[in-house]
Amino acid sequence: MENYAKNYDDVDIDELKNAVNKMLNNKNKELNTLNNNKKDILKEIDSLNYDEKFHNKLKDDYEKISNKLNGINGQIIEVSSHLNSKEEQLQRQINKLNELHNKEKEKKRLEEYIFYLKDIRENVFSRNGFQQYLREKYIPLIQRYTNEIFKEFELPYSHIQIKNDYDIIVDELPVKTLSGGEQIAVSLALRLGIAKAVCNNLQCIILDEPTAFLDEDRRKKLLNIFGNIKTISQIFVISHHNELEQVANNIINIKKIGEDSVITNS
Repeated sequence: MENYAKNYDDVDIDELKNAVNKMLNNKNKELNTLNNNKKDILKEIDSLNYDEKFHNKLKDDYEKISNKLNGINGQIIEVSSHLNSKEEQLQRQINKLNELHNKEKEKKRLEEYIFYLKDIRENVFSRNGFQQYLREKYIPLIQRYTNEIFKEFELPYSHIQIKNDYDIIVDELPVKTLSGGEQIAVSLALRLGIAKAVCNNLQCIILDEPTAFLDEDRRKKLLNIFGNIKTISQIFVISHHNELEQVANNIINIKKIGEDSVITNS
């Protein structure tokens, strides 16, 4: 202190000593307080019967349980993901099942519809049902109109008969025994006769490709037949064969240009 005072002339040694002693006393009091607190804490620890080995064991057990819990949480996440996947699959199966139920309902409706159609076919359109009505009502009428037209063809036959089973007899001969040209005449007369029976006042008819699949000789015979038809006032014939122009009053030529059909001359 004295050496310290020599360096600082203005410092009072006694005051400095008093200040230091005061500080030491305060620190001693704090130290005593801390020691007393330590003693109290140690007493409390002793009263708790603290066992360090048991404490360490609890720490080890806690870590083991914590690790096990983390593993279980991981398994829970994995199972949850798997469960979500299964739920999606289940929903898809439910949707398919609903579709099958709807199809089953549709199947039942179709089966009922088919049953009704069969019933109609068997009881209405059977040979002895509506077909019999048609035969009784329209075959005589079709046969009359067919013979009126057939007579205009000037062929060596006088009568076409339509039997109840729809077989065609020409002067007691099956139609298949006639020549090719004669069969064409019978077929055309029959079609025109049916058209007149359906339409009471038939003034016009359209024939689409009547010469299709016919050879040149049969097409020529068909030309003569067209020329002899007087019962129907107008006949429109659509054909790719130019021979029909010989018996036509008016001719319309149509040509394909690109995607359009264009009238080139008439």
